[in-house]
Amino acid sequence: MSHLRLALDALSANPGSLEPPADEQVLDRLAARFDPAHAVVLRGLLESGEIPSMQPFEDLSRTVSTRFDSLRSDLFDRLKAVEHDLPQRFGADTLGQRLRETGWYRQTVDGRWETTGRGSKKDLRAVFLLSCRDLSSELERILVQCQSRCDHLDDMIARQWLTRDSGSNGGRILPVLAEGSRSEEARRRKEWRIRVPLEAESRFCATLAGRWERQAPDLPLLHRLVGEPWGGSRTEGFVGFASRFVDLARSACDAMIWYSKSRWSLLLDGLVVSAQEPSRSVPEPRPTPETLPLANPNPDPTPLRGADHESPS
Repeated sequence: MSHLRLALDALSANPGSLEPPADEQVLDRLAARFDPAHAVVLRGLLESGEIPSMQPFEDLSRTVSTRFDSLRSDLFDRLKAVEHDLPQRFGADTLGQRLRETGWYRQTVDGRWETTGRGSKKDLRAVFLLSCRDLSSELERILVQCQSRCDHLDDMIARQWLTRDSGSNGGRILPVLAEGSRSEEARRRKEWRIRVPLEAESRFCATLAGRWERQAPDLPLLHRLVGEPWGGSRTEGFVGFASRFVDLARSACDAMIWYSKSRWSLLLDGLVVSAQEPSRSVPEPRPTPETLPLANPNPDPTPLRGADHESPS
């Protein structure tokens, strides 16, 4: 998840604004979105007093790890192919000329080049769509595939896991807990997928707000100046933004896969509890008149004799 936050920060001119939520916030959100029907069942199982336990399923765990690793490798290869073409697609010779043809760059009467428009949010959104519409569509297709395949693997693994005998109420606690949160996890993956292009557009416009109006002696330099917030010594700014956009999509895919894979790794490793329950301190019963011990004023450890017995002479 830290990679996802870093990728979001990299799209902005002022990185470092995102902080991870506190553990309490995470638990509160999970509890609020837990399926109510499963919550009722879970409460009944917990009230049974049995210790939560689940045997490990090593064969299924290995299969899960292999499938998710294969999915990550496939998607990363596709993103790498997209990234390879970015310098050509977003350089001054391609994107710069397109911005000139659509009127966002123009040459003045004295031969210099300048940007047009006022740099409003509407103008910057139009520039983003002109520049990144095709890239956004490509990344959207990859993200949709990642989400749908994670959902499919989730369903397939759950069907195999839930058919295995849990054996007791304690063994049913983990499956109920997992199933109660699974719909929320699927919703979260969908939310990440939808947010990627929206965040890219929002941060593109926010970064260029107040920086759009530029002038330069030639078109390549103007194109470099406009994208300066994302540029480097060897990278043009628009190429830098596109690379960060791809990296955000890669981080979102990685987060989706990690989210599902780590969940199943935890569940399939099992929860083995010792058969001997931990010792509990049982309070001693409160004494009653019938069980009160007799006072023994004689410190002699020998038993006291009754009145009908005479002491030996």
